[in-house]
Amino acid sequence: MSTSDSESQRSELPEVSSGRQGRIVASRGHRGRGIAAVVLVVLLLAVISVTTGLFDVDDEAARAETRRRVESALELQGVKLKPVRSHQLATETPAASEATLVRLADEHLENGRVVTALLEQLTGLGPLVVNLAQTSVSGDGIEPIVSRPDVLGLILLGTGIDDESLASLRGRAQLRTLSLERTAVSDQGLSHLSRLTGLRQLYLTGTRITGEGLDRLADLTRLESVKLGDTEVGDAGLVSLARLPRLKFLSLDRTRVTDAGVPVLAEIRSLEFLDLHSTWVTDEGIKRLRDALPNCRVEH
Repeated sequence: MSTSDSESQRSELPEVSSGRQGRIVASRGHRGRGIAAVVLVVLLLAVISVTTGLFDVDDEAARAETRRRVESALELQGVKLKPVRSHQLATETPAASEATLVRLADEHLENGRVVTALLEQLTGLGPLVVNLAQTSVSGDGIEPIVSRPDVLGLILLGTGIDDESLASLRGRAQLRTLSLERTAVSDQGLSHLSRLTGLRQLYLTGTRITGEGLDRLADLTRLESVKLGDTEVGDAGLVSLARLPRLKFLSLDRTRVTDAGVPVLAEIRSLEFLDLHSTWVTDEGIKRLRDALPNCRVEH
């Protein structure tokens, strides 16, 4: 056999034959196929990601369109809508970092209750704060509202709500904000609030409560803002407030608080704002508070 014939035959033999060089070539072949497989997987994942993203965009667009239609329908009925930011809602729930304030009037009520059809229309707006201030809402009319898990706040300022009415609120742990200002609520009614463990803001200005009733708020350890202005709260009731570990904003204007309550207030280190306008606290007492609470704005 000639040299040229021998070389021709060798060139036609598979390069994955036995021997060190054969193993090297085979290894390179497997490595190439492995890289190709990885690339294929990456491409498939990319396609899935893009497709999922498109679905997410479509879903988000559909939700936005649904919300726009709901808002338009409600506004045509005289319902006023306004965004409520996270710092106003005081919530730790990311999904509820923004809610919608829904302002209702007597025209939206029938026999003290929100019209059922209108209440159903609120679905789709996300977390809600329902404002029924200065309306004729009844105690029975509260229950259909607070029974909705999307209602995080309720404003009942200046309504006919009384102690018995508050029974509808019992155990509604989803509530973050509750305003009962200028109502007939008294110490007895506060017992219905003892299980509202999600509350961050509680406004009781102008109610019939006293310091004795504040003991019923002991379990509301997430409270950050409390308004007690124009009530019969005095020095003795401050002890209950001092047990609230997250209390930042406290309004005691036009109450019976005196210098005797200053040592208790001085122990509430979490305070950032304290209103003592029109109280019996003297200038000396205010100075002591400002010295004890350097990070708190004390108004007098």
